[in-house]
Amino acid sequence: MELVVDTACYCCDSPMSTPLKGLQILIVDDDPDTLVLFDMALAQAGATVLMADSVGIALQMLDQHPPNVVISDIQMPHASGHTLIQIIRSRATDGQPQLPAIAVTAHARDSDRLEAIAAGFDRFLTKPVDPDMLVNAVVELLCSHGLMTGDAGQR
Repeated sequence: MELVVDTACYCCDSPMSTPLKGLQILIVDDDPDTLVLFDMALAQAGATVLMADSVGIALQMLDQHPPNVVISDIQMPHASGHTLIQIIRSRATDGQPQLPAIAVTAHARDSDRLEAIAAGFDRFLTKPVDPDMLVNAVVELLCSHGLMTGDAGQR
């Protein structure tokens, strides 16, 4: 199921320079350049960024520092982003809100997007990802999950 942004959420149009202030975001990617680019974009938008270059490290970070959002590459050595999101979804307990998650990959086929959504991701972005598009995707995802409301982006 593809995520639909709630048009009643105006935080996505907020003029704030730090719409992600107070949020912790975990980025999982085996490419150091992608980690740096995503870190810069999200930190500039106010987020605290955690980075992992493998699924194993990401799972440790999830236990130690639970994030508000996960952004994960799909194709990584040893274990894929699909494996990561399936583990995350299997750990969820009843009554606990679902952890918002965005898949990123260099593969742009519709079947890749459908596979990522079916695995448990809420959003799908194709690399290369524009930094502003990344920040907007996070804000829109949080709005759609009801985790950001109003013009001020208050949580």
